[in-house]
Amino acid sequence: MHSIVIAGGEGRRLWPLSTPEKPKPLLKAMKNKTLLELTIERLLCLSEKENIFVVITQKMEDAVGEILSGFPKENIIVEPVGKNTAPCIALAARKIHDKDDKAVIGVFPADHIILNNDHFCDCVKQGEKIANRCDELVLLGRQPGKAFPGYGYIILGEEIVSDNSIKYFYAKGFNEKPDLETAEKLMNEENILWNSGIYIGKVRKFIEEIRKYLPYEYDNIDRFYNDYYGLEKVYDSFASISFDYSITENLNNFIALSTYIERIDVGNFNAFYDLWEKDDQDNAVYGEFLGVESKNNIIYSDKKPIAAISINNIVVIDTDDGILICPRDKVFEIAKVKEKWDIANNKFDNHHC
Repeated sequence: MHSIVIAGGEGRRLWPLSTPEKPKPLLKAMKNKTLLELTIERLLCLSEKENIFVVITQKMEDAVGEILSGFPKENIIVEPVGKNTAPCIALAARKIHDKDDKAVIGVFPADHIILNNDHFCDCVKQGEKIANRCDELVLLGRQPGKAFPGYGYIILGEEIVSDNSIKYFYAKGFNEKPDLETAEKLMNEENILWNSGIYIGKVRKFIEEIRKYLPYEYDNIDRFYNDYYGLEKVYDSFASISFDYSITENLNNFIALSTYIERIDVGNFNAFYDLWEKDDQDNAVYGEFLGVESKNNIIYSDKKPIAAISINNIVVIDTDDGILICPRDKVFEIAKVKEKWDIANNKFDNHHC
């Protein structure tokens, strides 16, 4: 199987630790390794290194070059600018099609940690078998918890007779990030799975669906995929849209695997509370920290020590790009702060041109 690693997501809720030059996949998460490195290691049970392709943005090139110094350079695919997952997958699929037009490809985000790798590998291998037999895209689903508007909802139809312990179904539909009321209705009225973001299918099927629903983007990628300067001229005009919204919500048919993949989504700073080492006051710390009567905080500083007195449940992030101080229950609002920061900086830059 050929594997596509999506590594360009900025992770705005992780500012200032995550930036366009060093986005979420390049953050060190476990064992002093980045999410990108951990993702590639996980995929070696499925693909040879020469069949793993990493999609990044132009701003990430230098940082990725350092982290993946031993990785095949021709397998690092560079987008001129991030345009979400649909154009990213289209570009990688078109390049893989040149290498092997009969290939089965898997698409894997580099924004989470998987805790049960053996089960993950078994599920993807089963998905590959199904994709080889069927001319449909295969989507790995996760068992849902309580209704939550931040996930994609796979609506399951008829179960397909399975030849092993992993169940799979024809899917009736897909709803990406519904509002809470719709999510609750789906949970109550339908047999659903949460989307894992992992897709498997024949490269020709990916291209067929992308060409159908994003004809402008695909036609230009088909024209310029081996001409970076030509691609750069047109890429900014592409829609910035996810594969889930643009393709999956429109699919007439696809197959869903019911998995028990256990993962930690690194979507906000609270995820690092489970990943970083704790001190004797249950503070998750990366760097040097001295806390007096301070508990359950998340502290990051890689260059200078941080001290605190009588603070609890606070996030403190100190980087060259900025300092963030935020209650842990407000981490979902960090993206709004980053947006306001960008607007203010743009006004300042324009005023001083």
